[in-house]
Amino acid sequence: MQAQIAEAKVVFVYGWIFRAPGAVQKHAEELRAYFRPVEEYERASGLAIERLRRKAEVVIGVHIR
Repeated sequence: MQAQIAEAKVVFVYGWIFRAPGAVQKHAEELRAYFRPVEEYERASGLAIERLRRKAEVVIGVHIR
């Protein structure tokens, strides 16, 4: 199995049990760039948070999947 993975160009994995902390650390910058929001949405959310911070002492964000 490991030989097949080593030779493959793309490998798909699934499940909550899969972990690869070494690979995540090694490819951290590429992962951040890949999962970065589209510029339009990132800008809009940044503006919304900026407005909230002017009015509130504490801002709490919730991420729901």
